[in-house]
Amino acid sequence: MTEKRKKHQLEYFRLTIIYTDGEFSGRVFKDREHAEKYAAKQMKSPVVKKTKVEAFIKDRHEWRKRRIDKADG
Repeated sequence: MTEKRKKHQLEYFRLTIIYTDGEFSGRVFKDREHAEKYAAKQMKSPVVKKTKVEAFIKDRHEWRKRRIDKADG
């Protein structure tokens, strides 16, 4: 991967919250510390069954590529 390509990728952390009734929700954070802190806060609730923090890399200009690909047909 080229250095220029790496510059356009951003690392985020996805927090998934699973509730006791089977529902789930999620949030995205820019740093792991905030995600972990929010997960710990949510786990104090009796309706939260499990929380999971996972890292993922998002391309900053990904939406542009999809728009161009869609226009090309």
